[in-house]
Amino acid sequence: MESHVDLRVGPVVWLEGGLDYVRGELTSLDLAMPRIPPLRGLAGLHLRRNAFEAGIDGTFTAKQDRVYAQGFAGTTIGETPTEGYNLAKIFASYTFGTATTASTITLRLDNATNTLYHNHLNYLKDLAPEMGRNFAVVYSVRF
Repeated sequence: MESHVDLRVGPVVWLEGGLDYVRGELTSLDLAMPRIPPLRGLAGLHLRRNAFEAGIDGTFTAKQDRVYAQGFAGTTIGETPTEGYNLAKIFASYTFGTATTASTITLRLDNATNTLYHNHLNYLKDLAPEMGRNFAVVYSVRF
């Protein structure tokens, strides 16, 4: 299940929200499917005016303790549970272009609160947490 909404609440102010959830089961074995992401929500506040956009987004992820084949058939194969986490992203972008192309420059601060977390879908999650706070400058062209 996946949902997303963008709601204009003022001349330049938008609220964004989303939720996604996956549930899978190996019915013949009565086991959870492997690599199922946890419940995740998104909430954001964006300012949009002409070619400029800036905002802050929060991602909220639940713990995932419904994991595949933990200790199945006397083995130690399988996934390990993962704790939930909350992340914040701050960004600003400007788009410019011609009749046939659109260029966008984005400045982005990911994991703004420098949260230590483990992404359930990362194969190396038990060995290393995800990257901390990081800053990116992204240039993209659409044609």
